[in-house]
Amino acid sequence: MDLVHPNVSCNANYKNYLDNYVENYKSVYSNCKIEQKKDKHCEEFYEFFGVKKYGELPILSCVLEGTLRTIELL
Repeated sequence: MDLVHPNVSCNANYKNYLDNYVENYKSVYSNCKIEQKKDKHCEEFYEFFGVKKYGELPILSCVLEGTLRTIELL
């Protein structure tokens, strides 16, 4: 599955997993980067994600199977 290209279809379980991943990332990013907390979670966050760009997260998405065809018909 290539999540970089728009309109990639996925099933409900994967879409839910991906949406939760992005929301969890945003939450930890907010705590560590914006509020500048310095705890073990933030250390691990920076070690794992490094200098990856926060703005690139919106590209991690997919269209729920069956909905793309409905949208195209509208």
